[in-house]
Amino acid sequence: MGLSPLGIFHTLIGITAIVAAIVSYIKYGKINLAELSGKTYAYSTIITSLTALGISKHGGFNPGHVFSLFILILVIVAYLLYARKKEIIVADM
Repeated sequence: MGLSPLGIFHTLIGITAIVAAIVSYIKYGKINLAELSGKTYAYSTIITSLTALGISKHGGFNPGHVFSLFILILVIVAYLLYARKKEIIVADM
């Protein structure tokens, strides 16, 4: 049994997120949302999490879906913290 088209897309975007994270860590020592590699990681992670919601080997809502939603929440919180930090830095200037 092979991967569905959604599964293939999900996997490719997930690999893109991993590569972007590695590049960001090598270049900046962190995932830097101000740079292309950080943005690529964030967007790819969001897309991967969303596509995971459409993949279900066992049918119905399962722990994988919960994990996907948890990751989405974490990415949103990380972005909000990044935006807040950016606002504070701009306000201090």
